[in-house]
Amino acid sequence: MKEDNIVKIDRTKSVITNHEVKRRLKRIWDDEGEKFVKIFKEVLVAVKAHYEVYNLDILSDGFVSRRYQSMIGAHGIGKTRLDIGLISQNAWKIKYSDNKNNTPLVFDHLIGYKSISKEVVQNIIHFKFNDEYLCNNWLENHICLWMGVKVTKEEHKADNIKRGDKAGEGITDVKSKLMFKHYRDDISILLDKNFKSRFFN
Repeated sequence: MKEDNIVKIDRTKSVITNHEVKRRLKRIWDDEGEKFVKIFKEVLVAVKAHYEVYNLDILSDGFVSRRYQSMIGAHGIGKTRLDIGLISQNAWKIKYSDNKNNTPLVFDHLIGYKSISKEVVQNIIHFKFNDEYLCNNWLENHICLWMGVKVTKEEHKADNIKRGDKAGEGITDVKSKLMFKHYRDDISILLDKNFKSRFFN
């Protein structure tokens, strides 16, 4: 592995403290933020309507699963994931090897649809449905919720990346997930430097 082609992610810190991660997320926001805001406004309308009827019940696992997991977790900004080049070391080796077609790679949604949904709804309520703040400040600083990580099919198994979508199981809080606490300890995470050209133009 050529060290000058990768940035190794420090799993003792939140991934979003990494300068290059922040730079790439900012580039995505500069390119697509306006579109994200338009779609996120639809989320705000729906959550406000639900809150007026169901109050804090909208934070229950059942309600989040039924109403928000797809609407917010998968489609809250119009994309199911943001790919900034996060990749496991094993997936990186395969990606740049001659046998890459024989070993499938998959995307893991770092935070997970349910955890994304809960985080978004909690913040919408916390900031009292302040559309202007949520759209113009909060969202830009939280598009990291939708980041994806390319891993091997084997790494993506539940024994290697703990699932937190079921109540009382796994790791569900966003801060821990941003430190890859739900990943097996020996899964090294990299930031691929040989990535989409828009990050370097």
